[in-house]
Amino acid sequence: MNKTININIGGTFFHIDEEAYDELQHYLVILKKSFHETQGSDEIISDIEHRIAELFSERLTDLRQVINRKDVDRVIEIMGRPEELTDQEENSEFASKEESYSSTNTSDSTYKTKDTQSEKKSKKRHYDKELFRDTEEGIIGGVLAGFGHYIGFDKTWVRIIWLLLTFITGGTFLLIYLILWAIVPEPKSTADRLKMKGERVNVSNIEKSIRQEFETFEREVGEFSNKVKNTDFKQMGDNVKSSAENISKKGKPFVQNFFRLIAKVIGILILIKTSMAAIFLLFSWFAIGILGMYDGFFFQDFAMLNETDLPLWVAATLAFVIAVIPVVLFMILGLKLVFLKSERSYRSTGLTLFGVWVLAIMIAGFFGFKQSIGYQAEGSKTTTTALELHEQARLHIMMNPNIDFEDQIEERSGFKYVEIAPGERMILNDDIDIIVKASKSNEASIKVKRKANGFDNQSAKERASNVIYEYNYDGNKLIFNDYYIHNIEDKVKGQEVDITLFIPENTEFTLDENLYRYFYTYLDNNMDFRRRSILDHTWKLKNNELICLDCKSDKSDAPEATGEDQSEGDLGTHSTDSTSGDYDF
Repeated sequence: MNKTININIGGTFFHIDEEAYDELQHYLVILKKSFHETQGSDEIISDIEHRIAELFSERLTDLRQVINRKDVDRVIEIMGRPEELTDQEENSEFASKEESYSSTNTSDSTYKTKDTQSEKKSKKRHYDKELFRDTEEGIIGGVLAGFGHYIGFDKTWVRIIWLLLTFITGGTFLLIYLILWAIVPEPKSTADRLKMKGERVNVSNIEKSIRQEFETFEREVGEFSNKVKNTDFKQMGDNVKSSAENISKKGKPFVQNFFRLIAKVIGILILIKTSMAAIFLLFSWFAIGILGMYDGFFFQDFAMLNETDLPLWVAATLAFVIAVIPVVLFMILGLKLVFLKSERSYRSTGLTLFGVWVLAIMIAGFFGFKQSIGYQAEGSKTTTTALELHEQARLHIMMNPNIDFEDQIEERSGFKYVEIAPGERMILNDDIDIIVKASKSNEASIKVKRKANGFDNQSAKERASNVIYEYNYDGNKLIFNDYYIHNIEDKVKGQEVDITLFIPENTEFTLDENLYRYFYTYLDNNMDFRRRSILDHTWKLKNNELICLDCKSDKSDAPEATGEDQSEGDLGTHSTDSTSGDYDF
């Protein structure tokens, strides 16, 4: 039974038996002594240890996790002994060291014989290459240089062929190059660089590669040092100073003139743009605020929306000042850029304009606040009227399809003007909701609730009271007007009409299809209809549920509600589109 030791070699932990550990330790001690006076000895030993760790990892399996004497022998056979580093003239020196090494371990003669035989075989052996990106000899990512090493082809020809293939395939090989750049690794160690070139990763080649790197570095440093020693820095400084002065003398006027030209061009562009903007604003203010020439929605309905009673010409002047002063300030900037050498100061003018602009902003903010609070309160006026239903008569509910003053309607956005008499105009709108509910008594009734907004509750109630809404009832027909009117003086302040129709138990009624834009109900029905599907049918209210009297008994045969008719409950979605039916007072 052998004792097992844990070791860390090349940054990797291994379990190794005691006999193999002694042999490996002796081998590494000899290597360190051999490279003690060699330049870059620490890098050489570090790369050798990393390579040994790779070879150990390859020999371990899931069933065997301990390094034994045979594994160490194999690694030493692959890596080689220190005497392989020298030529024939130095072999005797390493041989003497090896004899002292052999005197401490009787089995070393056997290893020496094996190493000699393995060296002879290695000269005939072909070592597989691995693909890496040669970043040292590469131009961009080192992909093609590494590929040249891998296939044993000159990297220059590889680049030429790859470039031709890129043009032939319409850029496909460029994409392949980028993919290879992303997935092919670059060599991280001396062992990786040896694998890239297909050279044996052993002590000799590792030492040779590192020594060449240091020699190249020393040569470059020496060349640079010689250049530094032979350089007359005083003369160089004088030359640089003289060149800088010449460039400054000749280039300064050019640079100044160039930036002056750029500034003038920018200034001219600013003047053109600001002049056009100022002329447009001045014309708009004069046409709207002074002459009253306007045709847009906002200006047409300004009086209907204005809660502050601010005259249009004052509002237009405020808007003009707020918009034109920034334009004028930019115009001053353009003048300064165009006339750079002008000594005229626009500071006082700019500060004055800025002060006027701030004052205009404050005044506009005051009136804007006053406008916003003009809608803060809501008031209503409610009237309830009982309906006397005729016995044995079916109630027919519908909207009024007639109109008596179609030619007197003047369309606006959101509302309409209507001339009910010569010279007498009122505002007409159709924001109406009709809700059907079960009556808590044996009587039918209609509740009409008129609503409006105002500065306070009292003013809102007064506006609501001025809303005129009418409907007709003749015993078996209930006809609602699909509009309401109110005075122009009340303006457009959220006026609307909510109608609630209370139906008693066992009442039969028909809902006309022209109610679909206004009709709501929270009552369940035996057909599970939604909104529009309820219309154009005859119903009977029984136990707070609508029973269809002219529908098919099978619910599957009932017409389905379309997407626009479906909602989260029995409450439909009301649209406030402009009125398309006829009007009748």
